Amino acid sequence: MKREYSLKGASLFQEIFDNGVKLQKKGVQIITLKKNRIKRESVLTKINDGHIQIGIVIAKKIGKANIRNTFKRRIRAICRDYLPELDNHCCLIIRPGKNFYFLRYHEQKNILASLFQKSGLLVDEKS
Repeated sequence: MKREYSLKGASLFQEIFDNGVKLQKKGVQIITLKKNRIKRESVLTKINDGHIQIGIVIAKKIGKANIRNTFKRRIRAICRDYLPELDNHCCLIIRPGKNFYFLRYHEQKNILASLFQKSGLLVDEKS
């Protein structure tokens, strides 16, 4: 995933955690916030309006660094597949749990796709 898609800055993460819509399913939680609903002025400078911004948060409880890095790479690969279909006017945080790690790749992809659909992030290509 390219750098312009990544969510940067502690204040932006905190804004999304505080005001975002939370959905979860089978060991993974996503938190979404439309860019036009961000309230803090200091955060608005960190937003890239042309692209969706995605952050991945993995707790240190999950395992050692190599396991967490593998986990992040897998989630980035799934997100990369869905980037053309995702709404560009949102910020997104993905918080996987320990149970999500033990699922197979295609199961993880299906779960994230259903969460993207449920949150309204997937945009029809026809419209």
